[in-house]
Amino acid sequence: MHTKSYQKSRIIAWETLLRYDVRSLPVVLHCLMDQMGIRYYNYESGAKLISAYHIEHLCQNDGFTLLIHGRPFILYNNSIQPRQRIRFTIAHELGHILCGHSFCASGGVLHTRRNRGDLAQGDPREYEANCFAMRLLSPSIVLHRIGVRSPEEIALLCGLSPAAAQCRAGRMAVLESRNNWLRQPLERRVDEQFAAFCARWRS
Repeated sequence: MHTKSYQKSRIIAWETLLRYDVRSLPVVLHCLMDQMGIRYYNYESGAKLISAYHIEHLCQNDGFTLLIHGRPFILYNNSIQPRQRIRFTIAHELGHILCGHSFCASGGVLHTRRNRGDLAQGDPREYEANCFAMRLLSPSIVLHRIGVRSPEEIALLCGLSPAAAQCRAGRMAVLESRNNWLRQPLERRVDEQFAAFCARWRS
């Protein structure tokens, strides 16, 4: 595990949940990005933008982010299956933006690198974006508080694909075995912010 990348993405995910007052799951991504002022389009609704900058070749990816005059635009493949992967793709791209990753130049604009999982292995930026997405969409302290452990429960609660939920369940098993909850001030604040949601879930 890339310890520094993991810690960085975890902190930024906590800060995002706190700054934008997210208090329940599943995280409503379109509301979050509206608050941030980040525009997002699928490849169909963003066709004019894609054509204007001659970046059709980027649409082979699950998603990517354009930086135009300093402003980020997230574009994603709306035909991804299962559908829950779209949420992860958007959160992944949001991770690139918030983690301050550099952008590549092509077609007169800047854009993120490919976000396919097979490229995340050797690229710390892709790893950070994946970690951010997972921790934003399924904060571990919330899963711990309400006792959600299985991949099926995590997928249903957080809107994750079966594969992502399986990955999160594996990580949760490690965290539960360590039992090091609430050691970080930001995690304690996230715990407090989700307290009402957790109480409703358990009742």
